[in-house]
Amino acid sequence: MAGPENAISAVGSNVTLRCSSPSRNCDGTEWLKYGASGNLGIISNDRGVISNTYGDRYRVDNSSGCDLVIKNVEYTDAGRFICRAFISSQTVEKSAYLVILGKLLLFQISSDYVVIRIQEQPFKTESIFV
Repeated sequence: MAGPENAISAVGSNVTLRCSSPSRNCDGTEWLKYGASGNLGIISNDRGVISNTYGDRYRVDNSSGCDLVIKNVEYTDAGRFICRAFISSQTVEKSAYLVILGKLLLFQISSDYVVIRIQEQPFKTESIFV
């Protein structure tokens, strides 16, 4: 099973956490999240049904795996995400952290003017937490 990787995203952008199961479909695969409070919440069950708590901005995309797509990222989306698959009576888990940044302001200073750009693209890394 290939699990999600740590990711950094900016407020207002979209982010995809990738997960693929050897079964090639999402049957028996679920997504869970540890939030800021430390509580474990179920995002989607093993049939791909999204919990009401996450339903408006979260979805499972099974076109290339069992990827979790979060639209219009908010600070409250930060946390540890777990992709859990039930394979041949065994449970396999992979986890990753999602870190949320505010919109980044990039400054370019010239002798005559200052350019301010808002960077809204998500950033991704594999080595956030060591």
